[in-house]
Amino acid sequence: MTSWERMRSWLGEELRKHQKAAAECSSAVGMAAADRAGKLAGDLTVVYALLDDMAQYVNLGDEYRKILAFETGLPQRIRSLTMSTAADHAKASPGQALAQALGSALAAGYCHLIDGTDPAKAPESWHALGWTVGHNERPMPKGICVGRIYVHEGRSVALFDPISAFKVAEEKFPALIPPGQKGPSSWRSMWDEGLMAKGVTRQKELNTARLLSIKERPSGVPVAIDLLLNGGEPLES
Repeated sequence: MTSWERMRSWLGEELRKHQKAAAECSSAVGMAAADRAGKLAGDLTVVYALLDDMAQYVNLGDEYRKILAFETGLPQRIRSLTMSTAADHAKASPGQALAQALGSALAAGYCHLIDGTDPAKAPESWHALGWTVGHNERPMPKGICVGRIYVHEGRSVALFDPISAFKVAEEKFPALIPPGQKGPSSWRSMWDEGLMAKGVTRQKELNTARLLSIKERPSGVPVAIDLLLNGGEPLES
C-alpha cells in the first residue's frame, strides 16, 4: 500500500468515526435526520483529525493540540452545534421549514427575486434577496430567479414560482426539507400556518394567489418580504 493509499484509508476511518460520533450525540431527532446531520458534522470535523496529526508531527504543544481533541475540543463543539440545529429543525413544521429554507436560500445567493415592476432594478434589501455586488460595483442577481416582488397594500410581497422555489429549497437545505416532502403539501402548510402575506386570498385548490391591487394581477405564492428578511421566522405581532 502506498503512502497516499494509507492516508486515504486513515482519513476514511477518521471520517466514519466523526460521523458516527455526531449521529450519536442526539436522540432528539429521528434516525434519518441524525444520519444526515452526522454526515455533515463529520465532513466538518474530520479536518481537525488531519490538523492534529500535523500538530503531533511538528511537536506542537499540548495547549494547542487540546483545541483539536476529538472528545473535548472543537470537533465536539461542532458536533454539538450541528445536532442542536438538527433537533431544532426536526421540531419545525413543514411550512415553517420551507419558509426558513427560502429565506436562507435567498440570503446565500442560491436564487434571487426581481422587482416585478422594473426587473432591471435591484429590489430593496437586495443583499438579502439573492443579489450581490458585481464587477462594476452595481448589484447583480445570483442563482435562478424564483419570483417577483410587488408592493401590495403598502407592504412588499414576494410572489414565488412554486416549482422552482421549492426545488432550490429542497436541493440546498435537505436538513430542512427532507426527502419525500413535496412542494404542494409544503406550500399548503405555509398557508395553514399563517405564514403567507396578509391581505391576499388563496386561489381555489391552488397554493397561489393573485395580487388584485396590481394592474396586471400577477399570480404566485405570496410571502411577505419581512418574513424572508427574518430568516423565514414568524414576525412578532
